[in-house]
Amino acid sequence: MEPCMTRKQFRDSPTMGLQDNSLTGDYFAILIMNIKSGVYQIRHIISQHPVYLTMFNISEQFQNDSNGNNLPVRRLTLSSTMVFLNAFCRHMLNVILNTSSTVDTSLDIGTSLHALPLATHLLLNVIVPPVKNTLAGPKGQPDGPTQDSPSAGGIINQLRNAIKYKSWWGDAPGILHQKLNQRRVVAAEVDKSGKYIYYAAQRRDRARSVKMRGKKTWDVPASSYALNTFNPIRNIVENMKINPNPEKKMIALSIGDPTVFGNLVPAETITNAVSESVQSGKYNGYGPSTGFEEARAAVASHVSVPGAEVTAKDVILCSGCSCALDMCITALASPGQNILVPRPGFPLYKTLAEGLAIKTKYYNLLPENNWEVDLAMLEDMIDDETAAIVINNPSNPCGSVFNKGHLKAIIEVASRNKVPIIADEIYDYFVFEGHEYHYMASLTDEVPILSCGGLTKRFLVPGWRMGWIVVYDRNNVLEKQARSGLQSLSQRIIGSNTIIQGALPTILAKTPKSFFEGTIQQIQDNAKMAYNLVSAVPGLHPIMPQGAMYMMVRVEMEKFPEFETDMEFVETMISEESVFCLPGKCFDYPNYVRIVLTVPSVMMQEACGRIADFCRTHHIDSMNGQEVPMVIPNGISNGPARSANCKSTLLVTSMTSFKSLQGISIKASLEAVSMVAAEVEAD
Repeated sequence: MEPCMTRKQFRDSPTMGLQDNSLTGDYFAILIMNIKSGVYQIRHIISQHPVYLTMFNISEQFQNDSNGNNLPVRRLTLSSTMVFLNAFCRHMLNVILNTSSTVDTSLDIGTSLHALPLATHLLLNVIVPPVKNTLAGPKGQPDGPTQDSPSAGGIINQLRNAIKYKSWWGDAPGILHQKLNQRRVVAAEVDKSGKYIYYAAQRRDRARSVKMRGKKTWDVPASSYALNTFNPIRNIVENMKINPNPEKKMIALSIGDPTVFGNLVPAETITNAVSESVQSGKYNGYGPSTGFEEARAAVASHVSVPGAEVTAKDVILCSGCSCALDMCITALASPGQNILVPRPGFPLYKTLAEGLAIKTKYYNLLPENNWEVDLAMLEDMIDDETAAIVINNPSNPCGSVFNKGHLKAIIEVASRNKVPIIADEIYDYFVFEGHEYHYMASLTDEVPILSCGGLTKRFLVPGWRMGWIVVYDRNNVLEKQARSGLQSLSQRIIGSNTIIQGALPTILAKTPKSFFEGTIQQIQDNAKMAYNLVSAVPGLHPIMPQGAMYMMVRVEMEKFPEFETDMEFVETMISEESVFCLPGKCFDYPNYVRIVLTVPSVMMQEACGRIADFCRTHHIDSMNGQEVPMVIPNGISNGPARSANCKSTLLVTSMTSFKSLQGISIKASLEAVSMVAAEVEAD
């Protein structure tokens, strides 16, 4: 009995020519592989005959090993429209994976194979003869297989015979091998009757591999992950012309490290707890990848609020909040998907995502509404590939704090579209007087939220690299995969700093409230001072922050025609006044600058005075020979100096670097005097 389609007909069929012009004519079949949602599809195509399909469904599960570690296990479920092909694939899996028992409908395999298309393991590197006894070998050579009902042993013998007697198929194997060595191809084809199967697989030619190893010159390219990783702030700062005026001491209002100037230091409770952790000798070794249970329990107690209680099992300790964000983005989004991030916003979100080929889409924050989210735009940005919404509250760089109503409105958008939220809450409770902080998770029963926090900002220890992820998931939406995925990702760093973990219960439970209040008061005073002084500068429009450590200032670029961009504005201010603010470009928001509010108050005064001088010098009116009027803040009058009921006038007029305020008297008002951090002596 002859096959329905001869080798020549099969080889020359137009169906094959549609797949890849460079491969036509020299092989019998080709694999079309679509990878989506963990499903590998092997389509068997034959000209003028029905399409046969074999499916390998690969799902990831997690189970504990003998040491209690939660490890991923891939489960392969094989189904087929053809019993014959199904049986063949089962037997081949037994052979390849060296299993002793026959595979029925599923097979657990280890992680060593999960990254490879399983189809490439099904076959060796030759064209195998038909499984049925219908074709005989060439004269003088053994016939093809004789089994009427193929068994595992029979199929293995057929494979061996085909390898041994490659001339059976003439020159086809050699040509096929040459083609397949250049591509990751597996081929399988069944004729119309279902009695004949042709299949082939790639196995890289050893000689070619040796040749590749024999390169004459070094060629070690960076990985795509490295090449796609890009930090906008670092790139902008490193390419800026930073040449400060040598006659003036540099004031860096650009650094988001609250400890850099020495005026903000951690409480003794915090440092003593670390000392005790070291001296105990208990925390010098490795810990669990997610953190010691007592440390995680301390975090859970710290962040639990009525309606959003969590336990140690909901907490994963990380190496800083940046690591927590990295893990959350990696756990929820796959290459090709997208996350929604704020603009202006912390640029690390984009850095972490795009290195993994995850796209970032922006929703705007509205400066006219105290930097609240543009809710309509947020919803418009969501599509079928949106994996998460990132919310930063309080905000870096804006210093905004969302009220309860606005947070609920954001949650409603996420709920309608069934998109989880990554909440960057590293500045939790870092809010100024008159404002209130709310954890996002305390406002929803439905939307799963991954909250990222840590010791960095509020506890003034960024170098200790202690952060955490708290999983709020009341409806177990993340239970199926995402939660275990986070646990797996935690194994990449083998746990966070164990010394700090040992101190964490004491730090979180016993740091006095007065420490936090004192820190916030210093930064709030700086914010008020900077806001009032910068508001007096023509062409600058600060937006009063409500929390965190930053203030955004809009620059009317048309009032400073010398500069085309906020970058040039900042560079020139550095060279003339030695004051360094970050340009809005760093946050994807041009024509703004960000001012850090953590500097000592005297330094903040000095910096604001220099900024005022710089702007008056370069203002369009000054360039045209006109006097630049000052915009006087509330509580300050423009007139001749007078004694009044305070001695602050002398302080202001004696500040030689504060040229823009010389001659301006201050009313005898505690509020007005505090704006320039002067001491008041009322009569």
